[in-house]
Amino acid sequence: MRPTGDLDNVDYAKIITTADAVLHVQFTQVGLFSPRSSVNYLPRVNTYGTLFVKGRTDYLYDQQVYYGVDATSSALWSIPSDPKFAYTSFEAVLSNIDEVQNAFQIGTRAIGKRIAEQVHEAIK
Repeated sequence: MRPTGDLDNVDYAKIITTADAVLHVQFTQVGLFSPRSSVNYLPRVNTYGTLFVKGRTDYLYDQQVYYGVDATSSALWSIPSDPKFAYTSFEAVLSNIDEVQNAFQIGTRAIGKRIAEQVHEAIK
């Protein structure tokens, strides 16, 4: 359990809003990562989304969505990155910084779309 003052410890019941529901999306990890199984630096954008509805103790949506290095192609929580965003060295990362930024933008958009689709399915 997280300490009371921790920004990640959200008490949804205490959120003051006129909305009936709150979608809380957290970015848990963002960066480039070189796993032991690869010689490349690969993008990583990991998120966690929770849809809280006033008056309910359970969540209508509570899911992780991963883009890039932690993704597998067969899971709903998974969005693999384009292989062109694999960099063979740190120097390759630095010399392609605009492309690296593009990889993160693509990943963030893909995660937003996936979460929107999953929330839509969850509230049907």
